[in-house]
Amino acid sequence: MDEHGFEIDMVRTLVVRYPYILSKSSKELTKFFEIMANQGVTEEETMRALLDCPKLISRKDLEHQIKEIQFIFRLYHGITEQEVNDIFRSFPYLYLCEIHKIQKFMGEFRKYRFTKEQIIRVVSVK
Repeated sequence: MDEHGFEIDMVRTLVVRYPYILSKSSKELTKFFEIMANQGVTEEETMRALLDCPKLISRKDLEHQIKEIQFIFRLYHGITEQEVNDIFRSFPYLYLCEIHKIQKFMGEFRKYRFTKEQIIRVVSVK
């Protein structure tokens, strides 16, 4: 295990899947983990999300992207930040989606009168 408690196999898998991560500074890595921690995502959950979707760490405006997505979910259907983060845990690609596509997606749910609970069930993989 490393200093954060990650299994060496997890780190090795991440490097094999996304060698570009080796070019990231410890400051960039720390910033990424801090952003996710501010969303209530644990280091272990963050590492799993990174294994599933390594491009998350390369997103320059990740913090802004998360806030935009949370705003759209709340605006269209009253889905809370915590509920959006729960969706992220099962679908980490969420925070890489283009904002206009998220808006269209949420608009379609509104058009077809999906309830908040139906939307969460549809977009969560759990």
